[in-house]
Amino acid sequence: MSSDDDAKVAALRSEIEETRAALGETVEALAAKADVKARAQEKVADVKARAAVAATEAKDKARVQAQQVADSGKVLVQDLRDDPAGTSKRTAYRVRTSVQERPKQWAVAAAALLAFAALVVRKRRRAAARRVTPQRLRDDWRREWKENQ
Repeated sequence: MSSDDDAKVAALRSEIEETRAALGETVEALAAKADVKARAQEKVADVKARAAVAATEAKDKARVQAQQVADSGKVLVQDLRDDPAGTSKRTAYRVRTSVQERPKQWAVAAAALLAFAALVVRKRRRAAARRVTPQRLRDDWRREWKENQ
C-alpha cells in the first residue's frame, strides 16, 4: 500500500467515526422523543414550577394589597377622628364631581333605583290587597258588631 492509499483509508475511517457519532446522537434524540413518559414528567415538573412561582407572586401581591388596605383604613379612621365633617365634605365633593363628569351613568343608576323601589311598593300593595278579602271584611265587621253589643 502506498501512502496515498493509507491517507484514503484514514480519511474513510475518520468519516465513519463521525458518521457513527452523528448517528448515535440522532438515535439518542429519537429515543428521547419516543420516551413519552419522561417527556410528560418533564412537562409536569415545568408546570409545577411555573405554578409555584405564580402562587408565590400572587401571595406576595395579596400581602402587599392587604397591607395597603390596612394602611388606608388606618388613615381613614384617623381622618374621621380628627375631622368627621371634613371627611363627609370630601365624600360629598367626590360624589358631586362624579355626577358632573358622568351624568348619564348616574341617571341610569337613579332610574334603576326608582324602578326597584316601585317594584317593591307594588309587591307590598299587592300582598296587602290579597290579605283583604270580602270574607275577611265580613268576619271583621261581625267581630266588631258582637263586641259593641
